[in-house]
Amino acid sequence: MTTETEKRSTKKAVSKVASWRNGSAGFFQWLEDVKPRVPSAKGGYEAYEPGPLERIEIIKAIDGDFRTVVFCWPRRHGKTLVAALIIVWRFLTRKTQTIGIIANSEKQIVDTAFKTVASILRKTEYTASLIKSGAILISDTGTIQ
Repeated sequence: MTTETEKRSTKKAVSKVASWRNGSAGFFQWLEDVKPRVPSAKGGYEAYEPGPLERIEIIKAIDGDFRTVVFCWPRRHGKTLVAALIIVWRFLTRKTQTIGIIANSEKQIVDTAFKTVASILRKTEYTASLIKSGAILISDTGTIQ
């Protein structure tokens, strides 16, 4: 059941989509407005807040003149999570683009990257309401529309 607060939050977010398209500033505005929920080290889900070093790397990746971006951080430092957040952000703000997820193996794509993207969409209030309304469709075959 959707509460009145959730409805207001979703309506506010929808009106801000245009402001989310402006490079890294738009990405960070999206983080602030939508508060995407990501798996927590403590269990469950929590709103994502990038650390200062991650913020710098995200700005360089989004605002740089790159066609492909690869995050080269140590294991367990959030490479897949940040990539998944950027994918969700681009999916929501660029309706005419096709977004691909690339990894070392098909298993890694489906079991890690796609599941992370899908869980962010399902656990975040704004996108969960879009899924419920049918505006976003997530299939078990690895596609999101």
